[in-house]
Amino acid sequence: MRFKWVYLRPRAVGVMSKPTTRNTLEKLIIGLSLLVAMVIYMTLSNSKHLSSDPPLLKKHYQEKETNEAHSVSYTDQVRDSDNNGTTQISPEATKTILMMYHPDKFKPEQIKKIFNECPDVKCEFTHDEKAITKSAAVIFHYVGKHVYSMPKRQPGQLWLYYNLERPTLMKDELARYMTDKRMFNGTVNYYPSSLAWFPYGKYNGTHIWTYNKIHNTFLNTTVNFAAKKNKLLFWAVSNCYAESKRQDYVKELQKYVKVDIYGGCGPLSCPRSRDCDNTVFKSYKFYLALENKVCQDYITEKLWLTLATRETVPIVLGGANHEKYLPPKSYIDIRDFATPADLANYLQKLDKDNDLYNEYFSWRYKTLPVFDFQKATPKQPLLHYLCQVCSLTHTANLNKTFVDFVDINNDKTYCLHANEYYKGKLPGY
Repeated sequence: MRFKWVYLRPRAVGVMSKPTTRNTLEKLIIGLSLLVAMVIYMTLSNSKHLSSDPPLLKKHYQEKETNEAHSVSYTDQVRDSDNNGTTQISPEATKTILMMYHPDKFKPEQIKKIFNECPDVKCEFTHDEKAITKSAAVIFHYVGKHVYSMPKRQPGQLWLYYNLERPTLMKDELARYMTDKRMFNGTVNYYPSSLAWFPYGKYNGTHIWTYNKIHNTFLNTTVNFAAKKNKLLFWAVSNCYAESKRQDYVKELQKYVKVDIYGGCGPLSCPRSRDCDNTVFKSYKFYLALENKVCQDYITEKLWLTLATRETVPIVLGGANHEKYLPPKSYIDIRDFATPADLANYLQKLDKDNDLYNEYFSWRYKTLPVFDFQKATPKQPLLHYLCQVCSLTHTANLNKTFVDFVDINNDKTYCLHANEYYKGKLPGY
């Protein structure tokens, strides 16, 4: 690299001064010395930064269709507290679980009810961040800006990342804020292989659980669910441009059958102050339960609430294996139809035949032998996720990290692009 140094000495007005050879050489040496010093400083600075900030979330998720806790030996070099291995976590039977950064506070009566259902283990729950040093488990609901002021982990303390969003949004948050791939032991998520499994809804044969409510879906007497329903199909939606391109599917479906659209994406509305399910929506036979992203195991509340509280048949669009989670013949999957026109023909057929329509409610007359809160599996999954965390604080080896993160750096592994999902079904795909 060539440098051209120009040095002008003070001069009288109208007189241009020339630099001497000696002065030019001195300035060149000084400039090169400064340049070398700057390069050395930048090199050391970058080296220090890289050593403390390893690559984010590399392939450390192993997909398993089971709720078993799988672990590998690991000592947290980044966040273990420097107290010679001592801990303030009580060895007593009752363990403390702390929820950090959660905007919705659990009410004491909710916590009491939840932990009363936990089998053979005792825990207490708190939002008080001052309890961080004595908590056996810490659940972080959204890390965000807090990541730079997070406390150090206590020896034997379980750290869980709570997020029910699809991989795309999880990736955005963690890639932005997570300073080390080893920050958390595991997740609280809707993936069945999460350390604490927390789907949007659960079904065990007689009941459906949604959030903190349990709905009895079992019926002892036969009901004609087609009675007093004089409308065919509706969709309640506010996100008009979803990644799943569900709006394109509905637009094509509207060519063959009428779709009443409520909310921000359609001309109809039902104020939140009204009980829409028992008034406006009660006259419809079918509801479009279309996910905003086509991802593995991603079934949100729009489907679960329809099964639990509405007397309509949901039409599903998504990437989950619905047979694994939902009652048999309780829904209609658009993947079973070659085109929206074929789906429209089938809906019109059911609309004209009450017996065929009522077959989609036959699951309500069947039951499993036991209504069991204690089994957290996809088939009998009504155990609350806090009970699962409580159990872990009593039984898990908390000096190990659990490898159950989704590979959220590449959501193509777990989600389908609309072009692939609708290939051959919609014009232009």
